[in-house]
Amino acid sequence: MALLTAAFVLLYHILLRRDTFHRTARIVLVSSLFISYILPFCVITIHKPIALAENREMEVVQTPVTVPAAQDNQQAQPALQPSQVQMQPQLQSVTTTDANHRQIDWIAITAVIYALGVVILIALRLLSVQKVLRIIRRGQVSIERDGCKIVISKDNVRPFSWMRSIVLPESQANLSWTSSVVRHEQSHVSHHHSAELLATDILSAFQWFNPAVWLLRHDLCCVQEFEADASVLESGLDKVEYEKSLLSIATGGLSIPLVNGLGESYLRTRIRMMNRKHSRKSSLIKLIYLPVVLVVALILMSTTVYDKDEDKQILSEGRNFYMRFGDSPEFVDGYLNYRIADDVAVITGYQWEGREQIDKIPTSVTYEGNEYPVKVILSLGNAEFKELVIPEGITEIGHQAFMRCNNLENIIIPSTVEYIEPMTFMGCSNLKTVYFKDGLRSIPDGMFLNCRNLESVHLPLTLEKIGDGAFSDCRHLQEINLPKKLERIGNEAFYRCIRLSSVSLPKNLRYIGKGAFYDCRLMKVDTSGLKAEIGENAFYVEQL
Repeated sequence: MALLTAAFVLLYHILLRRDTFHRTARIVLVSSLFISYILPFCVITIHKPIALAENREMEVVQTPVTVPAAQDNQQAQPALQPSQVQMQPQLQSVTTTDANHRQIDWIAITAVIYALGVVILIALRLLSVQKVLRIIRRGQVSIERDGCKIVISKDNVRPFSWMRSIVLPESQANLSWTSSVVRHEQSHVSHHHSAELLATDILSAFQWFNPAVWLLRHDLCCVQEFEADASVLESGLDKVEYEKSLLSIATGGLSIPLVNGLGESYLRTRIRMMNRKHSRKSSLIKLIYLPVVLVVALILMSTTVYDKDEDKQILSEGRNFYMRFGDSPEFVDGYLNYRIADDVAVITGYQWEGREQIDKIPTSVTYEGNEYPVKVILSLGNAEFKELVIPEGITEIGHQAFMRCNNLENIIIPSTVEYIEPMTFMGCSNLKTVYFKDGLRSIPDGMFLNCRNLESVHLPLTLEKIGDGAFSDCRHLQEINLPKKLERIGNEAFYRCIRLSSVSLPKNLRYIGKGAFYDCRLMKVDTSGLKAEIGENAFYVEQL
């Protein structure tokens, strides 16, 4: 906004300031100020399709926390139930160190200073308006004509105009309607110069810190005086006589910045302008700079938004799960449903008819004479199988993909799996063993939520994060080896794993979420030497 105002004022000074197109210059100056406020809200948005990238864990800065013993947490509040676990993958941790509290919020201080400047400027302008109205009310109307009135003021003021009133001091009460002074002020009234100045002052208050806005106001006052002077001379008054009258009237008396008045501040500039040769109309071609500035500003302020392509599936290194298949039909092969997206086969469901037990996932499938690699499992919920080996080559597993597969007992997840959506195996009541091959970096939220018979889990050595509620309510889980690279354990990750007794917390841990090991009553934990942020009730045990 401030830069736009500065650009407009600079170009006006370079191209138009010396021309005699006063009305055009007025319109340009006022329009420039309004445009500088409006244009920042006219942002051109360019939409581009792009694949969704994997959500990256936010960088967290932790502080060492001393973990109280479980029996000392009598007054702690109980953690949320598993059904209340938030399954959003984006987590934030806030550092609350004394150093941060001592930091000065310069943004807030700047905002307060700016707001004070705006309030003070507007208040001063309102006081000036009140002062002008008081002068007009106390004066005596001597002439009223065509909706305009001449007010004779007892105050020692210079002649000025405000809205539909022309104010003269008592020393000039004998001036006629045709005098040069009255004609000058009448021109201000007929061109609505007072309203322009008031609007400019109000808008300028919001850029009080910007020197360009004050230069613009100065230029506008000059142009208004130029236009009023030109109107007087066009009425037939001799130029020399008019200049003499200006010299005799422009000094002495109270000057009010808010109003259009005859003063000495612009006198030399006005006389030079009155003696300047009229500019050629062809000079108006310079106004082309206005649309050029507008176009350049719109280009610079344009923004690009990357959207998912609604018509075509886009795979981004196996990490984009939210798929759009376009016109790709669904077909069946071996009791599995598939769809094709970008030459990749996606498993979308399971054929109940025949209820043939599935014991393996194929690595490829043939459709219409073409062979496609199987890379994504979108949904196999409620499918009937006891043991399942997901083949190497699968890169993505979808949201609730195996939810409530109640016959499933054992699962092996290959190293090629790079992305898994939340609640993948939630409610698999008979799931007992899970084996992750090395490769996966993050276990999603609620992946094994309410898998109450889960007994054994082999985590990948590459694992860096365990999501919220990932193993919540796995009541038969007795031990788990956390890999050394693990940095984050989410909120209620092992909530009420009541048989969990053996856990070794890696020294690399940076965050242990709220209620992470809530009511793990058999667990003994050593937090000595651990530099991690530990959430509320992380190791709380309910009293029996």
